Amino acid sequence: MNESNSVKEDVDLVREVESLKNENKALTGKITDLELTLVKKKREAKTLLENSEKQKESLLEWVSEENDLVQEIEFYASEMNKMDKIYADVSAKYEDNMGILEGMIKNVGFLKGEIGALVLQMGMLEEEIPERYRDADNLDKKIKGTFVRALNDLQNRVDVVEKKAKVLYYQKEKI
Repeated sequence: MNESNSVKEDVDLVREVESLKNENKALTGKITDLELTLVKKKREAKTLLENSEKQKESLLEWVSEENDLVQEIEFYASEMNKMDKIYADVSAKYEDNMGILEGMIKNVGFLKGEIGALVLQMGMLEEEIPERYRDADNLDKKIKGTFVRALNDLQNRVDVVEKKAKVLYYQKEKI
């Protein structure tokens, strides 16, 4: 029994070895397949890593550009706020100046009306000047004429009085 057991054991062992060899072949095939798959996966991983690095560089460039744009936007926003304040100040000054100009325009309109009235009065006075000058000239001539006549009359009276005085004087001397 020993021998039969031993043969049986040997046969079992041979079967087991065969089974292990077959299993080994199957595992070797799987290992080969897995190694091929691993090589393919490593290549894919390497390609993905390279692509990832490129994407990372590209992403960093985009992030950098985005940061630059954000800073520019913030700068322009602050400049726009400053411009809005300046615009508000200028607009307020403009409104004040427009109010002042409106007042000045009203004053100019009033002065224009006053000047127009003065021009009309001057025109009327200029029209009256020749007539008044003529009247004054005539009056002056009348005064001169009257004065000359009065002087002549006075001279004549003085002459008459002188003659009468001489006549009286000579008449008294004869007496």
